[in-house]
Amino acid sequence: MGVIGTLVMSFGIVGLISHSRQTHPIAWGIWFTGGALLHDLVLAPVVFFVGKRIKNLLTGRTRLAVQMAMILTGVIALVSIPALSRAGLSPTNPSILPRNYLNGFLILVGLTWGTCLIAAALVRDK
Repeated sequence: MGVIGTLVMSFGIVGLISHSRQTHPIAWGIWFTGGALLHDLVLAPVVFFVGKRIKNLLTGRTRLAVQMAMILTGVIALVSIPALSRAGLSPTNPSILPRNYLNGFLILVGLTWGTCLIAAALVRDK
């Protein structure tokens, strides 16, 4: 599997570089590196420290549901940063970022938390 993954990544990198006018490899590299740094320096420590705090407050499936919802919320937030920050917005092209992405983000986060909590209520402890 590692060989297949390496081949697929190599294909993507070659395409990124060979079509640099359309793909903007430097901007992509900044975005990719920034995402990794945000995850490692912000998301992971926040989830860790909040998880440690709720460990004693919640038990069993409720704790699991809250931890899952926190992790998913963090990932959703990281992926949503370009849309929420309106990166790439162009006054000459109104079709770029045409929606209210904050509302969509909040709805998705609400659905995530609701689903995790409902799943916790429906699952039986062993």
